[in-house]
Amino acid sequence: MVIALRGYDGKELWRMNVTAGPFMINCHDIDVDKDGKADCIASGRVGTATAFDPRKGKVLWHVDHSVVHQSWNFYNVLVMPDFTGDGVPEVLLPHGGEPKFKASQHKRHAGRLVLVDGSNGRSLGRYLNMRRYKETYISPVLHTTRDGSQYILYGEGGETVKGSFLGISVPDLYRYVRNLPKSAPVPHTRGNYKSWEKRKWYHRKHGIFVIYKSQIEGVMVPPTLVDMNNDGVRDIMMTAYDGLIRLYDGDTLDVMWTTKFHGFETYSCFAPAYFNDDDTLDFMIHLNRGVWPHYKYALKVVLDGRNGNVLWTLNATWSGMASDLVLRTTERHRDAYLFRMEGVNGPVDNEVRKTGRERGERGEGGER
Repeated sequence: MVIALRGYDGKELWRMNVTAGPFMINCHDIDVDKDGKADCIASGRVGTATAFDPRKGKVLWHVDHSVVHQSWNFYNVLVMPDFTGDGVPEVLLPHGGEPKFKASQHKRHAGRLVLVDGSNGRSLGRYLNMRRYKETYISPVLHTTRDGSQYILYGEGGETVKGSFLGISVPDLYRYVRNLPKSAPVPHTRGNYKSWEKRKWYHRKHGIFVIYKSQIEGVMVPPTLVDMNNDGVRDIMMTAYDGLIRLYDGDTLDVMWTTKFHGFETYSCFAPAYFNDDDTLDFMIHLNRGVWPHYKYALKVVLDGRNGNVLWTLNATWSGMASDLVLRTTERHRDAYLFRMEGVNGPVDNEVRKTGRERGERGEGGER
């Protein structure tokens, strides 16, 4: 169920039953019942995806059962343009995660992206499958280039199944779902979509971009979008499960820098803030040493946003999955990170003296 608690004293305001345990709730950018106030969509296990009014706990819709695989999860939904013209934006739901497979079984059911009508949760057409045998666990994000072209960024693969970091334009996704020709106009979209289509890994048949391809494991966490070169376009910070971290120019998709932590794996999203004395954002991330599901220790890292070099590290004796939070301050270069670690190994002042170069020489990460 979903439960609402009053902020100042914790009193329960309402509770609402859903199909199974929701682990993500999106309360941004969608007004399902058009009452002028934002509504929410809860998503989670066993095909749970429910829109509701957060002030009353009233269910507004459950997702169309025709697109649901009952044992899979729905991850964080993405609010899309209003393709139907009814005043409510549509919703993209990532769907995947079959629990029955063992780690050694690499032929899995392909995950899918499902586009539904934001006003009622009904499917708008066929869903977009991942490539053959590729699961998906990622919450997709919407990226906008300089000319207004919009792309959905998502990933496929898992802890033991190789995969890729992928993209598809909003018009191409809509045309695929509705089974329309490539030249068909798409309502409420903008941009010319020319720049990215020049890349050599653009697949013209379905309009899918294979931005990064892993030969080992998948891409499981959403990228972080932030303008790193001050050109007015947000750039794309991507991490693969195999410890590769890469910054792409958000307008051209050129690689700005790459860092690889050999022998590490991560479920963590980036936490961006100003950690050193320059005016470029830096990033904290959490990595685990070993191979899933057996890890030896965890490594907390802060990367220099200019080049991906390691600024700071801290070891813990226990693996960690959670992403970190940023505490922003009004003082220049005085941001802080809030993070959780279990079994910290040794004093912090000993750890911060370890440089990325020293770790790279030992084969423990920090190697560019």
